[in-house]
Amino acid sequence: MVVFRRTAVRSKIMRRILNIVVVTILINSCVNIESKNKPDEAIINGNIKKEIIDNNGPINLVLDLADTLDKLGWINDTGYIGKKHAYSLNNNDLIYFDDKPFYRREIAEHEIYMWESTSNTIAKQLDFEVLEKVENIWLYYYHQDTIDTYIPDGLIEQWTFSNRIDAKNAYDNLNLVYPIPYFNTQPFYYLYKNYLIILSTRAMMYSYYQKVHYDLLKK
Repeated sequence: MVVFRRTAVRSKIMRRILNIVVVTILINSCVNIESKNKPDEAIINGNIKKEIIDNNGPINLVLDLADTLDKLGWINDTGYIGKKHAYSLNNNDLIYFDDKPFYRREIAEHEIYMWESTSNTIAKQLDFEVLEKVENIWLYYYHQDTIDTYIPDGLIEQWTFSNRIDAKNAYDNLNLVYPIPYFNTQPFYYLYKNYLIILSTRAMMYSYYQKVHYDLLKK
């Protein structure tokens, strides 16, 4: 009788252990199925990284200027500039911030490198080591909302540096070689914290408007 009871107890224990094992297997199976239906972790991380990139985008000072210009009849531009072939753009780098289209550009793609091998005495003072410390560049193109034959346009560049000293050095170097590297225009430079804001245009005849926009930026 004692042996029978011990055997019965052992059987109950074994059944419980077996039930636990089966339940554990079923739970793991459900978890695996659920995980297959979830987005890949890399995609989730990618979205987080994109959010971080967006946070490093145009600052409020630039966004506010773009918004002010829009209200004054200077609308954002992603088509007209392409027709004029005035700038080398890649639509893959087009990102919207506050409904405003900005192009992200690498320093290696910037017009400053047109002067890298020049014999121009002034241009030779371009300090590429200083300028290449820029972390990212955002471009905002715009033009006057008009049907005139000649349509004034403009460009806002935001150069982001890791600190104000690097931004100041870039600001000083560009002022040293002014108006190079910009061609047929009078650019305006504005130093703000660790950012260098540059206003320019496609043709000298529109530089007058850039002075007005520069004054708006400083306000």
